[in-house]
Order: sequence, then structure tokens, then C-alpha cells
Amino acid sequence: MDANEDIYKKSIGKELTETNGLSMREVVGDHTGRQLGATFFRGSKPIDAVWATPDLEVVGACVMPAGFGVGDHRMFVVDFRVESLVGAAPPKIVRAPSR
Repeated sequence: MDANEDIYKKSIGKELTETNGLSMREVVGDHTGRQLGATFFRGSKPIDAVWATPDLEVVGACVMPAGFGVGDHRMFVVDFRVESLVGAAPPKIVRAPSR
């Protein structure tokens, strides 16, 4: 999410991570153990982030260097464990018969 404000110090980040609310976490910083740096190429604060609820398991996460992706913000790459997203036994998709 592009919050256009410091995700750690301003309202949106505080609201998302509040323990009496959604209890989400910023997944890249949580996974790497380091708070994010500037996420806009001319910025000095982290204004973008990926938040998730505690039940989603992150197995890999990083923020690419400025200029790597499309646009003027740094690109986030997050790998979630599929089972934590859809469960251990997702419904089987059955193709419709063709003619």
C-alpha cells in the first residue's frame, strides 16, 4: 500500500498494527528483522508497505532497489506459504467438459 506517510509513525501504520484492531504486521520488516528504509526514489521515509494478518506465513520477502520495477517506488517481493493463504486442502477445480 502506498500510504504517502511514514508507515511506522503515522496513522495508517498504527491503525493496521493495533493489537485491539486488525493486528497486522508489516511483513518485509518483520521477516528481515529490519525496518524499511525510503520506498520512494526521492524520499527519506518508508511510505509503502505490505501488511498481513498473523496467520499468513511469510517464507521470503525483500524490497528491490529504486529503479528496478515499474514506477518511482521500490518494488516489494513477498512469498507467502500457499497453505496459509488457501488452506491445506483447497477445493479441487474441475474443468467443464469440452465439445
